[in-house]
Amino acid sequence: MNPIASCPGCARSLGRFEADGRFRATCFNCRLKVEGFWGRLSHWHSKGEPLLYLHPQLPKLFRRRYEFRIATPGRELKLLKFTTPGLVDQVPARPGDRIGILYSGSADHLEKLMAIQNYSLGQTFRPSAAIPSTAHLWKVRGGMSAALGISALIGGVNLGIITAAAVAISLLSRIDSAAELSSPPLRRDRPDEVRLMAELKLVQQKADLQYHSEVLKQEIQEHRELIKRFQTLRSKMMAHNASLYAPRVSRLEGAIQLLKQRINHTQQLIEGYQQTTQMLDIELEAASLADRLPNADDFTRQVLKRVEELRAIEAEQQAAWQRVQSRSDFYRLVQGT
Repeated sequence: MNPIASCPGCARSLGRFEADGRFRATCFNCRLKVEGFWGRLSHWHSKGEPLLYLHPQLPKLFRRRYEFRIATPGRELKLLKFTTPGLVDQVPARPGDRIGILYSGSADHLEKLMAIQNYSLGQTFRPSAAIPSTAHLWKVRGGMSAALGISALIGGVNLGIITAAAVAISLLSRIDSAAELSSPPLRRDRPDEVRLMAELKLVQQKADLQYHSEVLKQEIQEHRELIKRFQTLRSKMMAHNASLYAPRVSRLEGAIQLLKQRINHTQQLIEGYQQTTQMLDIELEAASLADRLPNADDFTRQVLKRVEELRAIEAEQQAAWQRVQSRSDFYRLVQGT
């Protein structure tokens, strides 16, 4: 079951995350608009680093840099990077934890990081002030720098004040916390991400099978309509002069029989695709338990092998049908109806 998101402003419940892991809501209590997603933590990194350290006896500044790689139920990989002031680890986590990220912005664009919820540990990190994105900070600093430049050109501000302000901007750029959200490429040296690649392959196979099934269903419909046209033509020939049209009636009956055989083979192939699609659904549903299921990878390979077998059968049937269609007598019948 998908976890429940809580408002970063007033901590009230906002409802459950969507099936694909995404979230969007407006808090009825504080009117805060929230975007977000949840997933399992595939990689976590936390490291303290000095910002200002001149001497052990002098004041010093530190910050902690975090990196979260999160795989969502929608099989997207999200990379969240952010910093917090101080050396204390304020966001404890471990690989495999269920993590929810809440922020302002749009679905794929983070403006300000507002909260991180660790559902596995039952802990929530809410910064005292929302952590702005790197792009947002650059806009603010760019505006301040432009204002300083204009002031310097006009000459209405003392040079010393401008210099002090420039130093302050430079210092703030190092001290300010920042966040960045992206969708990185999957890496083959990470078991969780390798498994995610396999899941995405299953999703693509399922989509391909569904597409092939729809194409084959359309083909069956076209062949049934062609059979009706052949049968109508046969009835007219028999009613007008059975002996005169006997050779053509025989060819029509042969064509109808071929079409019925083709429909039967195609229907069997569609049923095979549907059964395999159901197997893919089961595999995708069990993907979250793959590391706890015996021989899970072997079974997945068996499903993919079955997909290849069905595609080979379809290719053989298609080649045989093309040979039938290339026959001159069949071609003339089809063109003549």
